[in-house]
Amino acid sequence: MDVAETGVRALAAGRDVPVHDVMIALEQARLDLSLATEVRNRLVEAYQELARIQL
Repeated sequence: MDVAETGVRALAAGRDVPVHDVMIALEQARLDLSLATEVRNRLVEAYQELARIQL
């Protein structure tokens, strides 16, 4: 499991976890997902551009 998920599970279980650490981990996970999505979108656009070029 990743840090964000572990932190959220610990909070849900009522354990004493610093909330700000969990929030930082959640934000990092969100940014990582946004980056991966943007890279994928750029790769798809590049592939589509290459497919339009006639050889």
